[in-house]
Amino acid sequence: MKPFISIVIPTYKCVSNIGMCVQSIYNQEFSNETSVEILVIDGGSDDGTLDVLKKFKKNDGVVDITVISEPDKGVYDAMNKGVRLARGKWILFLGGDDRLMPNVFRFLKLHLIDDNHLYYGNCYHPKSARLYAGPFSRLKLCRMNICHQAILYPKYIFDKYQYNLQYKTLADYELNIRLFGESDLIKEYIPVLVAYYEEYYLGLSGLEYDHIFWNDVSGLIRKNFGFSFYVYFSFRKFLVTSLVGKCYRFLCQ
Repeated sequence: MKPFISIVIPTYKCVSNIGMCVQSIYNQEFSNETSVEILVIDGGSDDGTLDVLKKFKKNDGVVDITVISEPDKGVYDAMNKGVRLARGKWILFLGGDDRLMPNVFRFLKLHLIDDNHLYYGNCYHPKSARLYAGPFSRLKLCRMNICHQAILYPKYIFDKYQYNLQYKTLADYELNIRLFGESDLIKEYIPVLVAYYEEYYLGLSGLEYDHIFWNDVSGLIRKNFGFSFYVYFSFRKFLVTSLVGKCYRFLCQ
């Protein structure tokens, strides 16, 4: 059976959490029309991550798991590799310490109808008790990114796009800007909680400031959204920068 959804999980030294992540997929309720493939793209872990993954087997054709472990150029390189291997109609990305909500596939199956759509829902961070982040527009995307654990990407878009490896922690943001700039691709919000994301409050983007992305983002917004959004983003950035500067000078007095 051709998988309905391909779940790509980039990992590196994730022995403490990868089992819970994969188990949350196996625990889903599957209909006769819903099969899943799991593609774990590991960066060459030597901490026992691979031993944990060996415990998971194919499940009567409903869940198929493939593990590839080799050095890579980072998380987005791993995600690009996973996309190239994926056979599903839809792509979902999870981090190695994320968890799918129970029975989310049963709900999503009712909504994933048109592959000319990008569907997305919500994620939840338990430590901060924060739900992230409702419907998005181009204007909202100028202020914040969509959590990629909440997005169901149609597979065909990756025939045209891939994650740009020059952006170390925000290549998913750059991709979402490009996709929201595509007028022919319909973006549809589904009010469903898709996943918990656990690793860091800001996810991967909280680990390292992506200087190259933030230097490029104004141009990306202008190119993909138009001049009016560029003006909005630039003015907002000016206000935020000014406010931060004033706070810093006040604290240093």
